[in-house]
Amino acid sequence: MKKLYLVDVSSFFFRAFFAIPPLTNSEGLPTNALYGFMSMTLKLLRDIRPDYMVYCLDRKEPSFRKEMYEDYKANRDEMPDDLVPQVPYIKKITEALGIPWMDKEGYEADDIIGSLCRWGRQNNLEVVIVSGDKDFAQLIAPYVTMFDTMKDLRYDEEGVKKKWGVRPDQFIDYLALVGDSSDNIPGVRGIGPKGAEKLLGEFESLEGVYQNIESISAKGTKAKLLENKDMAFLSQKLVSIATEMDLEINLNKISLQPIRHDVLQDLMQFLGFQSFLKKLEKDVGDSGSKSAEKSIETSYVSAGPEVKAYELVEVDLATFDKLVEPYSEIWALSSERGLAFSLASKLYWVSESPEAI
Repeated sequence: MKKLYLVDVSSFFFRAFFAIPPLTNSEGLPTNALYGFMSMTLKLLRDIRPDYMVYCLDRKEPSFRKEMYEDYKANRDEMPDDLVPQVPYIKKITEALGIPWMDKEGYEADDIIGSLCRWGRQNNLEVVIVSGDKDFAQLIAPYVTMFDTMKDLRYDEEGVKKKWGVRPDQFIDYLALVGDSSDNIPGVRGIGPKGAEKLLGEFESLEGVYQNIESISAKGTKAKLLENKDMAFLSQKLVSIATEMDLEINLNKISLQPIRHDVLQDLMQFLGFQSFLKKLEKDVGDSGSKSAEKSIETSYVSAGPEVKAYELVEVDLATFDKLVEPYSEIWALSSERGLAFSLASKLYWVSESPEAI
């Protein structure tokens, strides 16, 4: 069965921005989020060799949820100043790489993913949602999984049950009870994850909870549910991901296209990302599938199995750990990882591979 990968671009972009120290190009444009975005994209293309893929984007204007609840996402800070000028380059990079992307006025990326997920299953595709956002747990089903690339975690139906204590088909009602502080969704004040898990374990759904409200023996829980009933059902609507949008999809629209090398080269040079061009050629090739292995020309000596990392440099390990710890998340984003050392006028590169260390 062929796979359709649906990528939550906002998750990629924001996590990259906060994980990577400030970077700028020669003109002073902040580029750290774009660097992380490019790193994660190339790693994804290299590792999964997607049959089909869509990058799903949010839009500037509010979604229909804002009309339902004025305070939806009202607690969020403004986008950081250094992130704002990087946003327009997301689509430019995506298009240059030949990756299909979608957004839709009045909807969020979550809804694009939800609707594409439904379409994919109707067309006999296995669907993989690439995100770390727990909201997507409601979409997980047979042949639908979630992949958090930053943490290298995959969730199927059993994984959702193990992580949150409820089934994917109960997850909307779970969020309706506990709320979601990141989106300012109220839920039922005073009901936490364990309380929601217990209620749904006994009564199956939010409707079932309220239909059996009189049988709830815990007076405090019963009072909270009654007091916040309207908010519970409003929250249920707010957290529900749309799955029936008309996106006019066909297989061609979700297929990777040839890389636009001239456009990509200009973008990478402008952003100061020339090193990605070599990585792209080595790891991805021209059409998003992994190319044959070939060496990269370098100006340094690549240390082989006969050269051990501890032979290259003597350093206090506690001090070394303090030096590299702030960059641990960058390593998690990188498509090629290792350590570089300078010794006796030579530069050594030690690969992450077990043979080299």
